[in-house]
Amino acid sequence: MCDLCCKEPETGKTQTFFPRLLAVASEMVESTTPDCTDEKECPRCERTMTGVNWRRLNTAYVDEESNWFYSCRDCYGDAVEHYEQMWKEYAHATT
Repeated sequence: MCDLCCKEPETGKTQTFFPRLLAVASEMVESTTPDCTDEKECPRCERTMTGVNWRRLNTAYVDEESNWFYSCRDCYGDAVEHYEQMWKEYAHATT
């Protein structure tokens, strides 16, 4: 087994490590990205609040700008969940 793969403990299936790495990297960026204290309107939900900011998504687009998401924390959480589901479907389709 190469160092880019790992086995899932529950199933024993081999899965690429990349989606897990992206999730960890995204969490690290999220935890170190300070929230803006100015009130701004989130372009996703159109609510005005503090904490609207650029955050790194758990994606791997070649165009680096596409890996970032400008929103409030709630909308960012929804986007992360969306991409996590897409990564799961991708991993399932490639095994």
